[in-house]
Amino acid sequence: RRVPGARWLTIANGTDTDYFTPVPVTDEPTMVFAGGMGWYPNYDAMKWFVQEIYPLVIKQESGAQMYILGSHPADDVVASAKRWPGIQVTGFVDDVRPFLARAAVYVVPIRVGGGTRLKILDAFAAGMPVVSTSVGCEGIAVTPEENILIADTPVAFAEQVLRLLRDRSLRERLARNARRLVEERYAWDVIGRRLNRALDELVS
Repeated sequence: RRVPGARWLTIANGTDTDYFTPVPVTDEPTMVFAGGMGWYPNYDAMKWFVQEIYPLVIKQESGAQMYILGSHPADDVVASAKRWPGIQVTGFVDDVRPFLARAAVYVVPIRVGGGTRLKILDAFAAGMPVVSTSVGCEGIAVTPEENILIADTPVAFAEQVLRLLRDRSLRERLARNARRLVEERYAWDVIGRRLNRALDELVS
């Protein structure tokens, strides 16, 4: 409005598809979340998951496990996690990839905040099936039931997690499509080429 004729271009955030490569598919009923707990949306997500979603999962899948990765885990999250079997709060880890390889489902129960959730792009690049809230996957060109499952209530979220844990073919299909999406739209080399083209046009 202030500069008539101005043009703009949005360059997406992305992930390193050479660093995050598809992990082997596992049938272990294991979930994972990675994110620094000093950021409120991550803290809120894990508090909500541990207190309201995981109990519904463990009730129907007694062997379920959950890895909560990330620095500065809050005392109330740690305390809540101790109430249920199978939850490991690791704190900071140098490399999340070994934990991704042990998990069948990546959960993103984020309810607040903004910006691209890079954790989803990392999980997609690692070929992991993801269950997210609507808020959690904002800004990413996801397609529900094709490359992600979305749920916004504790009951619905738990149902989607259980659905994935029990359906290997669904996990494989979501993971395959998620990796393809990242390769086509969110890989660093793809983003870099788009940015370079935009800069070339600008200076010419």
